[in-house]
Amino acid sequence: MRAIVALAQKIGPTDVPVLIAGETGAGKEVVAELIHANSNRTSRKMVCVNCAGLPADLIESELFGSSKGSFTGSLDRTGIFKHANFSTVFLDELSEMPLHLQSKLLRFIQDKRVRRVGSVGDEPVDVRVIAAVNKDPRACVKENRLREDLYYRLSTVTVLVPPLRDRPPDILPLANAYLNFFSEQYKHKPPVMETAVVEMLSNYEWPGNVRQLINEMNRCALLCNGKISVSDLTIQQDMLTDASEDDLQNWLGVPVSSLSELERAEAKAIVRCLIVNKFNKVTASQKLGIGRQTLYSKIKAWGVKTPATDSRVAERTLLHTESAEPKDAPAPSPPPAPRAPRKSERSSAPPAEASEEQSEGGFLD
Repeated sequence: MRAIVALAQKIGPTDVPVLIAGETGAGKEVVAELIHANSNRTSRKMVCVNCAGLPADLIESELFGSSKGSFTGSLDRTGIFKHANFSTVFLDELSEMPLHLQSKLLRFIQDKRVRRVGSVGDEPVDVRVIAAVNKDPRACVKENRLREDLYYRLSTVTVLVPPLRDRPPDILPLANAYLNFFSEQYKHKPPVMETAVVEMLSNYEWPGNVRQLINEMNRCALLCNGKISVSDLTIQQDMLTDASEDDLQNWLGVPVSSLSELERAEAKAIVRCLIVNKFNKVTASQKLGIGRQTLYSKIKAWGVKTPATDSRVAERTLLHTESAEPKDAPAPSPPPAPRAPRKSERSSAPPAEASEEQSEGGFLD
């Protein structure tokens, strides 16, 4: 990513069009914002357009504007390019734009003039165009999803954003940055990651790229109190699909090497089912097709960790500590002295018996 940042800083002050390619969620819009932030257009906000989210019959009027009466219900409307004058327009998912509109976009990039739908006059516009596609742009050209001439016009500078799985050194810095960001928003102290969590984040494939990592850190910042454990991560379900012994060991209290091959398969199935069913043991036992008591026995025998494990251990330890006597317990205090009888009272009992009754009366008082 350092190379991408350096490239963005270099091309930012220019007005050349830029084409950004990368998987969905890899951070293409962030790169576009970085280019805009290093340009001379930062006084105005960058305008983002998702070409896949606009109806095909309205894209032209949305981008170039429309004149009143040009079609049923049309009004005089300023298009996105005119609205973004002296700024930057980011066209995401460009390959989803109809080909006949791509030709008009090519003409606009060359002439920097817009013609509203239903109008005969052109208007000059000073806009920088940054476009993005979610796969190799040359493949988009071959699949007839991107015009070849538009590709060559935009590819003056092409920025390839690799997926998160191909840049492991970026995972933890991004995770910590977003964890601190969301914790500050929720006015929480950022939770601390356990060592197993750090390893899991670093080894995960992240099919949703940075967007998935952001959502994971947002959830942890909101729900975790002080510490993030393995059981707090939603990516556990994916990790256990082809889990290694190290992944499985994070969930067990006994060494995986001590289990037979059948027991390892059972342990993996139980852990995965518990995760899918949010650690509801009743539902998990039904899905696994085993008795609830059998599930409890296996969880206890293998030391399967659940979100409540640590809190229950702490609770039991606390209760045991409170109920146990300390080693150097002080001697019990002597009973209170018996109450002396009043002068007016007489006792017919022998002195020893009378003393005993008085002692009992003192305890009762």
